[in-house]
Amino acid sequence: DIAELGAGKFFGEISLLDTEPRSADVTAITDCILLQLDQEDFSVVSHRYNDVARGIMRVLLGRLRSQNTKIIQELKEREKHLQALVDERTRELNLKNEKLLAYMEALIKRYRNHPALLYWQIENEPFLPFGICPPFDVEFFEKEVALLKSLDAEHPLLVTDSGELSVWFRAAK
Repeated sequence: DIAELGAGKFFGEISLLDTEPRSADVTAITDCILLQLDQEDFSVVSHRYNDVARGIMRVLLGRLRSQNTKIIQELKEREKHLQALVDERTRELNLKNEKLLAYMEALIKRYRNHPALLYWQIENEPFLPFGICPPFDVEFFEKEVALLKSLDAEHPLLVTDSGELSVWFRAAK
């Protein structure tokens, strides 16, 4: 519902000013006596009685402002809700990343002195957006590399990249 109007009020004023299709419907909740005014009659009345036109314009502008305020409030509420979802998802992702780093730390500590270990590979083709993989997080990748280097400076890190779909520069760093 946009509004509930009482005795002496009017509706449909926008249709007096343009020929566009109606933007709202009206339903009477009680018996009413109504007066219909078309564009031609409104033009005559508004030229003859400027106060009528100004009064209708004031009401129209008030209704538009009220509707704008309502829409803005709804958008702010929606934004707040979406921000809460983003914040929740960010917390979940950060927790998963922390668990992954803890797992990596345990794994590196376990195998860093193993005689069969030649090099480490943290990600396979991290710069290649492919399939159902999540978007690549450069910042997290750098944390993975820093963790590895802090725990095992002896073994090199291998970063692969797709030769068909890239130029290898990022992987070579």
